[in-house]
Amino acid sequence: MGFFDRYRQAPPSAFGRMRHDVVLCLADAALAGLWGLSGAIRRMASPPETDRTTALTVADRQVVAHDQDVIALTLVGEHLPRWHPGAHIDIHLASGLVRQYSLCGDPAIPDSYRIAVRRIPDGGGGSIEMHDLTVGASITTQGPRNAFPLTVPGYGSPARRFRFIAGGIGITPILPMLRLAQQSPHRRLRRR
Repeated sequence: MGFFDRYRQAPPSAFGRMRHDVVLCLADAALAGLWGLSGAIRRMASPPETDRTTALTVADRQVVAHDQDVIALTLVGEHLPRWHPGAHIDIHLASGLVRQYSLCGDPAIPDSYRIAVRRIPDGGGGSIEMHDLTVGASITTQGPRNAFPLTVPGYGSPARRFRFIAGGIGITPILPMLRLAQQSPHRRLRRR
């Protein structure tokens, strides 16, 4: 006899009387019903996994920093999910590698994403494979996701001004933020 089976029957009375308490009987019936319903829900099959990948085509490839070996890729596709400054996408490469790249284009352009990729010769191979992509090449992506959102003063942030600090390839998620900050009524940008 299990723990719940032992206490399955309502006690005669909350006050020690020998006849059953109506309220306790109703509470027992309600709990038994909820327990049975939760068991039925736990046994339900999960909905089938939907394919959330999006096909993209390399529409443009530009070298943007010769000394750092950085290229910018413009990727186009149909019905691309909207994104906000700070977002990134997961790129699925032909080799099976998956790499994350910050979106550094303009969120107002609905049919393209722009990313920047620094070639790292002794890295894990993803940047080399990305650098080998040519205009017209096809890749797939998931996302965008935003783990680095920009909160705007007066709209989710108690700050009164922006301060951006970035260097090297780390500038990529900051670029769309700078564009948004320049359009903000709270803009006070100092460049160094």
